[in-house]
Amino acid sequence: MLLNFQTMVCDITGMEVANASLLDEATAAAEAMSMSYAISNQKKPKFFVSENVYPQSLEVIKTRAGHMGVEVVVGDFMKTNVEKGEFCGVLQQYPDNRGRVIDASRAAKKAHESGAIFIMGTDLMANTLLKSPGEYGADIVYGNSQRFGVPMGYGGPHAAFFATK
Repeated sequence: MLLNFQTMVCDITGMEVANASLLDEATAAAEAMSMSYAISNQKKPKFFVSENVYPQSLEVIKTRAGHMGVEVVVGDFMKTNVEKGEFCGVLQQYPDNRGRVIDASRAAKKAHESGAIFIMGTDLMANTLLKSPGEYGADIVYGNSQRFGVPMGYGGPHAAFFATK
């Protein structure tokens, strides 16, 4: 069943590999930040987070980043002047915390041109109808998998998924 789950996540997100699960969506967001920092060639100590990311995800990212020495910058990425090599990663929510569906292709292109990893926090069920994060150019995709019937563990948060190229 885990192989079926991982295959479904890859198909829906447009990514090449997926894990079986993570603790929750906010933890998966922090793992995406950690991964972008770890694979960054220049070990850039800044990570950009869209102002429309879920607040619980942002708080876990800030906590993890603080222990790693990574500065978290929050705002509208498309309105931010970005120097090449300034950020190790850029995180965009899709759909965002207000339910809006954005075209992330320009943000992905801008992130890649600046040398950053482009990350999308997403909803698997929404991706069955929307353009996949992989089609936008996402490098890492994470989100909540509860919509596919994954139960809460011991009364805690719903399991998350994590996928990448």
